[in-house]
Amino acid sequence: MSKRETILEAILAQLKTIENVHADRNLTDAEDLDANPSIISLYDGGLRNRVPVPGGDDEFVWAAEVDIAVAQASEADRNTEFDRLVSAIVDVISVDHTLGGLVDFVEAEPTTDTADERSLGAANVKRASVPIVFYYTAATTAG
Repeated sequence: MSKRETILEAILAQLKTIENVHADRNLTDAEDLDANPSIISLYDGGLRNRVPVPGGDDEFVWAAEVDIAVAQASEADRNTEFDRLVSAIVDVISVDHTLGGLVDFVEAEPTTDTADERSLGAANVKRASVPIVFYYTAATTAG
């Protein structure tokens, strides 16, 4: 398993400690929202920067994405749950900014894109994506 995959699994383990939400990787929320009114899904994201260090490990900056989807009938309930989840994500990532030494630093960046989706006959959904940026070194260019 690559170091990046190990880091992503450690982030997922932190996300799974959030109460009253279904957290996993690469969820398809169309099915998952039927069974769970709140879900968070960790996606691999992408490389932001790589600095090759001659004779040593490469330094990487990677941005994973945590998608939030909250389906509640009441707008007030939806907004409250959404706010709780954004805060909880920031809190669990802030518990240990090195993920037990796996990374040099990890942080949750501010949510910038929030969307409300309305549909007739079903609960409305509030969505956003929270970037989780981590800095790490690895012995291979594959990270």
